[in-house]
Amino acid sequence: MDRSGIAAGDVRRTTPVLSRREACTPGPSGSARRPSPVGNRSGMSLRDGHIAAIDGLRGVAVGLVLLFHSGVFGAGWVGVWIFFVISGFVIASARIGETASPLRFGERFTDFLSRRAFRIFPLYALIIVLGAVVTAVTGELGDQYFLQLASLSTFTFNLLRMWSEYTHSFWSGHLWSLSTEQQFYLLFPVVFFLTPRRWLPAVLIGVVLASPLIRAIVSEIYSQVIPSQPGTDVQAFRGQAVYQFPLGHFDAFACGVLLALWRAPITQMRGAFTALCLATAVLWAAFFWFMGRSGVFESPLLALHVNAYGGGAEIWRYSLLSLSACVAICGVLKGVSVIERPLAFKPLEYVGRISYGVYVFHFPVQWALTTFVFTSINYDHLPEAGALFAGMAILSIALASLSFHVFETPMLRVGQEMRRGASLADAFKAGFANGERRSRAGEPPAGAGASPGETRR
Repeated sequence: MDRSGIAAGDVRRTTPVLSRREACTPGPSGSARRPSPVGNRSGMSLRDGHIAAIDGLRGVAVGLVLLFHSGVFGAGWVGVWIFFVISGFVIASARIGETASPLRFGERFTDFLSRRAFRIFPLYALIIVLGAVVTAVTGELGDQYFLQLASLSTFTFNLLRMWSEYTHSFWSGHLWSLSTEQQFYLLFPVVFFLTPRRWLPAVLIGVVLASPLIRAIVSEIYSQVIPSQPGTDVQAFRGQAVYQFPLGHFDAFACGVLLALWRAPITQMRGAFTALCLATAVLWAAFFWFMGRSGVFESPLLALHVNAYGGGAEIWRYSLLSLSACVAICGVLKGVSVIERPLAFKPLEYVGRISYGVYVFHFPVQWALTTFVFTSINYDHLPEAGALFAGMAILSIALASLSFHVFETPMLRVGQEMRRGASLADAFKAGFANGERRSRAGEPPAGAGASPGETRR
């Protein structure tokens, strides 16, 4: 079982220092705390002004990733693309009111990156440092871990994974998706704040249409590349290159941003939503039919293998995954009960709320379980893979819950205090010492309701 291809980012919450309401309720600064009237009209479940089912969808996404890496479900890597679309939706929803802000672009750009940094980097850095300690003390992760630290530290890990010399790390291999998210975050404020609102949808649609072309170009380039490492699976190597190249996947984020911009019309869709669902089903059926006719795969379903290459699978499946995630989010925004109610299930919603931590912790947890407990696991044996999944899920959720409440949320408050002008010492004091007092006063903790990369991924 190839476990090298996943990561969920996050898409956790994009606006680290925002409350749940601020994170997912569009509106200008100062009015974001009011529950969204659009959301109320649509019938979707709102908890503290936050869309519960969007968190539930994050929970589904991170669950799929765990199923994939444990060997239970070979197509579980698709959870990462769900994260990407959610991330674009939540980030844009939280920033829509800022397009008319009197602040200069440079100030808004810096503020945006500061919020993202305090949401993503603390836990990310902790995991990287722990990996270095484990490697230095036990040697278990191998010397390649130290060789990868530069790309991990600069969020270019996804680009490193495109080289045949890359050696997979069972501690940090999943962090590539956070590199993709961070690279998107560098471009998002430039496009979102500088493009006139009337042109913004057209620009985003251009990104959606250009991404398959970019994937096709990468596929063609790598079709001429021969891996330098002997014994490398050439087809998987080429499929992995398309899988990792960030510009080829910005369409997923762009789809999420478009959903945020068109949120009000979406809630009014009637027959159009049914037509969208049918069109998505037809496109998937056509995709598998073409995969079967291509002769590349023994079964059309193998086109959903993580590193599938050939027949156009490495180009079009990502577009269909983004479209499917959009359908799910549209169903939530419309309050379609068959979609919204299961996703708003409270335990699933909570897992989604802490999904960034679940995602970040699950690979180190898997490494620990396969090193010390399941020392000779057969990933093709479902009972063994299922037991590994259960252990990964329980431990990852426990660690993520602890991290979210005692580390990640206080760090969001630290960032908030620093943006208000507090010194580093005062910011840490306020962030880590005042959380309980704020909670008792009824104020939502900063960052409550974030996503895995976005703010919880």
